[in-house]
Amino acid sequence: MAARAIQISELLSGFLDANGDPYSGGTLTVYDEGTLNLTTIYTDAAMGTPASNPITLDTYGSVANPVFCNDNVKLVLKDSLGNTIKTWDELTYATGNLFAEHSSAGVHLVQPVAFSVHRNSVNQTIADSTYTKIEWTTEDFDTNSDYDNSVNYRFTPTVAGKYVIVATVQWDALPGNTTTLLYLYENGAIANAIQNVASEVRSSTPEISVGTDSARPASSIAAVVSDANGWIVPTAADGVDDRAIIPLCLPIGATVTRLDIHGLAVVDANYGTVAADLLRRDITGASWDTMATASFDGNGAQGTTGNDTSISNAVVATGYEYSLLVRVQVLAGGATTNAKFYGAKITFTTTNGGESQSIVAVVDANGSTDYFETFVYQTSGASQDILGTKRDSFFMGYRVGFS
Repeated sequence: MAARAIQISELLSGFLDANGDPYSGGTLTVYDEGTLNLTTIYTDAAMGTPASNPITLDTYGSVANPVFCNDNVKLVLKDSLGNTIKTWDELTYATGNLFAEHSSAGVHLVQPVAFSVHRNSVNQTIADSTYTKIEWTTEDFDTNSDYDNSVNYRFTPTVAGKYVIVATVQWDALPGNTTTLLYLYENGAIANAIQNVASEVRSSTPEISVGTDSARPASSIAAVVSDANGWIVPTAADGVDDRAIIPLCLPIGATVTRLDIHGLAVVDANYGTVAADLLRRDITGASWDTMATASFDGNGAQGTTGNDTSISNAVVATGYEYSLLVRVQVLAGGATTNAKFYGAKITFTTTNGGESQSIVAVVDANGSTDYFETFVYQTSGASQDILGTKRDSFFMGYRVGFS
């Protein structure tokens, strides 16, 4: 990184007298340390534009715009009448150095170091099952020019000490069965202090079942003609269905992935068929559309199953009602088919809303080689996005206490 100036920290909070009143109209003069030679100060960290020296204080004893310096200096504070209030000598304002006072007053001042970055409303796509570094491209502020927002996307503190690091990401809508993780890395590896704090978001693949089990047929299809033992007895002519409708309640936005049925069919001669259709129709009364059909031919075997994974109009939408149509059919040829329908299972995936994850950690930086980055990981089976809006996803940190 190119040499950059350090912001003069005292001007952030302002200078106050013993009564707590600001030195309005006073001045702060910056000299080369141990001399009365004025030091060049700047309006920007890149040292592109010199600032006025002495610095005139506003009504808050501060200045509206930041002032930067890159030298060993002496500061002299005067009130509005030109009386010298305080002198600090042998101060260092330079990249990578601690701001410290060695005057007779014995006051020790700490150089403020802070940064805040985001992605400027540009989403970042995260590949499946891959540890991916978040590329924080836009700086709100970076007081010590320690954050790299163009190549490595990392914070490398050049002042030793303890730092509070905060990272937050907001995922776009995620499919079910997805695990997402957010990590803070130190020097290229997961930071030990927060490894177990990495957030995880999981959702399951839910199911809806109708019917009961092999010991007792489903009472919910009583509309089908049955005998005293629970057998579904077809009454229609050959090749025609006996049927029953079972209303369903499916979650809006879910994606149906599979229909299974379970039952038993007994055949005297030719096979019959037991089937279930997953249906939907517009609530205005339009005709039913078939989303899936699961069926099996009667063969006398208990526990016979059928399934369908080719789902039409698979996403459950508002404005529709959903039902399961159970059918027993006698094939042409005059055979008698008795059947028990044990149940059906509709499997679907749900979509999470935008999941938010955060890490807060206190880390120790050596002020030279230690660096910090953020990584994410997700297991949805496809690429997913983290939102780029500043309020949703950001990375920041600041130095606290002494080194």
